[in-house]
Formats: sequence, structure tokens, C-alpha cells
Amino acid sequence: EEEDEEGRLFVKNLPYCTNEEEVTAFFKRFGELSEVHMCIDKQTKRPTGLAFVMFLHPADAETARQATDERFYQGRVIMVEPAKMKKKVADDEAEEVGGYKAKKAAQLQKTAGSSHNWNM
Repeated sequence: EEEDEEGRLFVKNLPYCTNEEEVTAFFKRFGELSEVHMCIDKQTKRPTGLAFVMFLHPADAETARQATDERFYQGRVIMVEPAKMKKKVADDEAEEVGGYKAKKAAQLQKTAGSSHNWNM
């Protein structure tokens, strides 16, 4: 429920030819927007069909979500859901995420200050 209080929506399945101005025009009828972010592919520099829409008032975001989720937009059915915050990864979890090489490097770092040396 805390996602709804932010007033930020995640929009999926947008047409690839859609631009930020079109998305802004589509959603601003539900309330005042503070930000629209279109996700762009890093390699091709083209839209990925995903966007984040931030409303000034969270109630407007909920109204927009209910009115637009699973509805047609420029010939495609779009999915609109509350945006979730990225999870912060703790240092211990980051080591687990990195795989074998990251774990081995972390282990070597921890023992680097050890006075024990096998090559004596």
C-alpha cells in the first residue's frame, strides 16, 4: 500500500513509437504530473515500451491506474501498476548476488590483512 502513497505509476506495453509528450498528454487528464520518464534501451537508444509517471497527488495516480490499466492506448493494451521502490542491497547480500568470483574476491579481501602467510 505504501507504493500508492507515492503517486508513481509503472506503465508497460506502450507502443515503441510513443514519446514522452504523448504519454504526458494521455495521463495529465487525471491530474497534475510532476515527472514522466520513458525507459530507453542503452544500445539502440530507442524506447522500450516502459514508462514511469509521477503525479503530484497520489489520489490522482490511483484514479489514473484504475481508468487506464488493461485499456487500449494507440492500438495496444497497456498495463498500469503502482511503481515499487528499488530495494537497497546490503553489503552481505551484494556478495551473494555477485557469484563465485565476487565471493572469492571478498574472501581474499577479508584475509588480506592476516599476518599468516603460507609461503614462509
